[in-house]
Amino acid sequence: MTEPSTGTRRVGRADRLRASKDFQRVMRTGSRGQAGPVRVQVVPATHRPRLGLAVSRRTGNAVHRNRLKRILRAAFASLRHGWPEPLDVVVIIARKHERTTANQYTAWLETAVRRAAGWSSDTP
Repeated sequence: MTEPSTGTRRVGRADRLRASKDFQRVMRTGSRGQAGPVRVQVVPATHRPRLGLAVSRRTGNAVHRNRLKRILRAAFASLRHGWPEPLDVVVIIARKHERTTANQYTAWLETAVRRAAGWSSDTP
């Protein structure tokens, strides 16, 4: 049984986009935003924010890709509770880039989501 993720930094099974049809819906109808190497597509969610990841092999070996995914899941978990509305978010990293800190990925993700959702920087 999956525990509710309110207030936690964990992105559980219910917090992820897992079905192909969900990914396709977001990719087809979602709004786009980008910051640094982080591209996102977002659509309003029904009742809770969910995350999907697409990290290309071009970004590096499996160790590097898995590290990126862990960082992006933690960034999503820390940001999602501050959003004015729940969103389904697909994060796409398709190009190689310099390694950087987890805080930088969090900032890029926040900026990209705000751009895609059309929220101004003063929106909570």
